[in-house]
Amino acid sequence: MEVTVVAQQRESVSPAYVQKFLSGMDYPASKQEIIDHAKKNNSAADVSSGIGQVK
Repeated sequence: MEVTVVAQQRESVSPAYVQKFLSGMDYPASKQEIIDHAKKNNSAADVSSGIGQVK
């Protein structure tokens, strides 16, 4: 049996949703450290992508 997972695309990601994946993060931190921490906490691709777009 083949299982296909479809990720939902969000137009915008709420700060509360992002914070869920940044729990336990020590600040200050670089953008890359924040992205890595979010990925370590199994964030969706839209969260990591959204963080990466912040200037």
